[in-house]
Formats: sequence, C-alpha cells, structure tokens
Amino acid sequence: YQRRVHGGRLPPADIHPRKTVHDTAMAKVLPAHAGAFGALCMDGSEAGYYIRKGDPDRWVISFEGGGWCYSNKTCEERRSRFGKLGSMVGKPKEFYVPRFFGSGDVDTNPHFYNWTHVLCVD
Repeated sequence: YQRRVHGGRLPPADIHPRKTVHDTAMAKVLPAHAGAFGALCMDGSEAGYYIRKGDPDRWVISFEGGGWCYSNKTCEERRSRFGKLGSMVGKPKEFYVPRFFGSGDVDTNPHFYNWTHVLCVD
C-alpha cells in the first residue's frame, strides 16, 4: 500500500486519524532507585521506559531498534554518532504510538488493543 500509493513514504497522519489521541499514549516511567541496581542509560542518566496499561495478564514488550554495541567504546561511538540514543534525558513525558500493534484502537489493533504495552527506548 505505502509503495503504490505514497511512493514508499509513510502515509500522511490524517489518512488514518486516531479516534482519540489518548488511546495510543504511553506514559514515561523512571523507576525509583533503578540506578542503585545499575540500571542506567549509556550517558549515566536514569533508565526508563514507556507504558500503556491494559490487561495485567497480557503484555507486549517492544524494544526500539537501531543497532547495538558490544563494548564501552562501541557504545560511546554509537551514542555520539546518532545523537540522543542512550539517554532518557529530554525524552517526552508521553510517547504516541503510531497506528500499529501498539494502538489502543480495537479497529486498528483487534488482537492486542487492550494488552499492557511497554516500549524500551534506546
């Protein structure tokens, strides 16, 4: 669909408007005392994640992609090359999930709309 209609680009947001913005909002969480257990971002800031609560017995956990590193040196190179990776500093309080499996809209996401969703950001 995207290749044929939009030349390979993502379709404009207004083609599939959300029923409500809050259906797909995920809240930023910075767990208290996580740093005491070594849960830190590459820049030393507190580690965190985004969550949209749903059924407590059903979870979808997503990891933001974008590469990997295997030593302090390669992690620092990756962080410096790609800017804001490896930090929760400056990340917004809410993350709006695009209309895909993370959506809270039953019409868009009939299988996982009411599950608890967690996004681990880079």
